[in-house]
Amino acid sequence: MELTDIRTFVAVAQLGTMSAASKHLFVTQPAVSVRIQRIEKEIGCQIFERVGQKVKLTPSGQVFYTRCLLLLSDLNEAIREAKVANNHPSSFTIGMAEAMSSKYFAKRIQEFTELNPNIVLNLRISQNEQISNLIENGLIDVGFRYFMDHHTHNVEQIKVATEQFVVVSSFHSKLVPTSCSIHDISSSMNWVTFPAGSQSDETVSKLLDSLLIIHNISKGALIEAESLTAQKRLVESDLGLGFLPKSFIEEELELRSLRIIDIPGLSVKVPIFAIYRLSSSVIETIERFVDLISV
Repeated sequence: MELTDIRTFVAVAQLGTMSAASKHLFVTQPAVSVRIQRIEKEIGCQIFERVGQKVKLTPSGQVFYTRCLLLLSDLNEAIREAKVANNHPSSFTIGMAEAMSSKYFAKRIQEFTELNPNIVLNLRISQNEQISNLIENGLIDVGFRYFMDHHTHNVEQIKVATEQFVVVSSFHSKLVPTSCSIHDISSSMNWVTFPAGSQSDETVSKLLDSLLIIHNISKGALIEAESLTAQKRLVESDLGLGFLPKSFIEEELELRSLRIIDIPGLSVKVPIFAIYRLSSSVIETIERFVDLISV
């Protein structure tokens, strides 16, 4: 069994399919299958069982998965400490959902680097649902995500800010009138959103679904895009309505390529949480950065 086998196993467990893991790891699907088979042969039991199109951990697989997370986390900590012992510049990795890469976070990151010139800061943009996994795997030191993650344990989670999500259209949209009411949003309208059932950001999609149900609005045809940036461009082209964080579209609002559909009840504030491990070797740096981010 090799380290690549363990990383592959963890990726399959977190992403739910062999194909998703192969794309994530940039290897072929047969290579993923070989690595999983190699682990099962060595430990002498099945670690996954197939459920429809996906796979889930067997009881033995769950035990093995928990241990593998600790192993990978400890390994990354060991690498970091070895670099520090060798007078390598101290590094600090931040992970955040794509939508949070706004002016506010950018200014705080710049301020942090100016206050800590001896620290090499790395930024990793990921999907909201993957931030906790990156923490568990020791791939980032602190992550920022929407909503608290109730499925992740042995981590600290602190609310640091809120983000306003709004319904938007093209500025000169032909889909909705300039003075729009909730009754103008019909089931014939397209919505630009994340692909259903993918490893994309399910939190935003579920939030939008709940708002539409509350206001008895039927969702029309879906135009799917993996990233929020792609969704912005599709909405700008008047292909559908979008549900986006306000801070993520500040430039488009100024340029008048997008406009907010200002309807009470279709705008909602979402909590942003910092998530990190208290056992991290850079806990003091993490806490300084979290204090800087908090509003």
